[in-house]
Amino acid sequence: MMTSLDYALHYAGLGLCVHQVHGVLPRGACTCGSTDLQHKPGKHPVLLSWNTRSTIDRKQISTWFESGSWNIGIATGHQSGIFCLDIDAGHDGYRSLQLVSEALGALPETWTVTTGGGGKHLYFRHPGAGWKIVTKANILKDRSLPGIDLRGDGGQIVAPPSLHHSGKAYEWLLGPWDVPLADLPLRWVTLLQRVNVWQSPETPPEPLRLMSWRPAGKGNSGKWAATAFEQEIDRVKQAPGGVGNQVLFEASCKLFEIVKAGYLPKDEVQSALLQAATMNGRRTIHESTQSIESAWQRVAPRHPEGH
Repeated sequence: MMTSLDYALHYAGLGLCVHQVHGVLPRGACTCGSTDLQHKPGKHPVLLSWNTRSTIDRKQISTWFESGSWNIGIATGHQSGIFCLDIDAGHDGYRSLQLVSEALGALPETWTVTTGGGGKHLYFRHPGAGWKIVTKANILKDRSLPGIDLRGDGGQIVAPPSLHHSGKAYEWLLGPWDVPLADLPLRWVTLLQRVNVWQSPETPPEPLRLMSWRPAGKGNSGKWAATAFEQEIDRVKQAPGGVGNQVLFEASCKLFEIVKAGYLPKDEVQSALLQAATMNGRRTIHESTQSIESAWQRVAPRHPEGH
């Protein structure tokens, strides 16, 4: 049977920086000795400087975990190459996850932990140096989607086989030995950019512009496609609330005609439309996605005049 030390060393072998987290004693008390009712036993690091001392050094890890009833913490963010969506079962997190998944598409299989409190930790690959994934609770609460926390740069996650104050252990549903670590899909990235938790401090992203794409086609056809994209996205952004869905549908139809002709990439156009439609909370993700997908089903390819 694997011990906490075995697990901690295995995580370090994956490049995940680990540290000691206070454990849970019988009857749910914390090893730190606190009696504060607001205190969360088994969830806070032993070291005040844990964020700078979290490590993959096997000797240090062995010293920390060779004895004692410590939980295991993993530093999230760039230093470990991961971030986590933390789904809180007690605050409608699963319902919120389902609604977002219905609107944006299901998340891919990735490393997944079930928490002692009935929630889930979904691990994803960090986008790399320069990008900042903000650690924040209830990232979608303002959109009536509570119970989804983000554990990114400067944050931590409690890892199996740690003990929850409920008396249940954290367990892997899908571990690093089962599936590869997944990248967050583009449409989800766009959502996190829109709520300002997916950031690049050095070069702020331009989520409403195509960053990686160049217009297809020779001569004026590429310029025609790029101009149409800019005009229609701006039209969606500026549409008043009363006619917003109709404008979104019309703009989606025009752009998807160009997509089907091969001049624009579907995924990036779709993401830009969704972000423009839902910015500032004017329309919901669900209703906007319905309009966009309805447009895709309706249109046929359209080429510029003379082609």
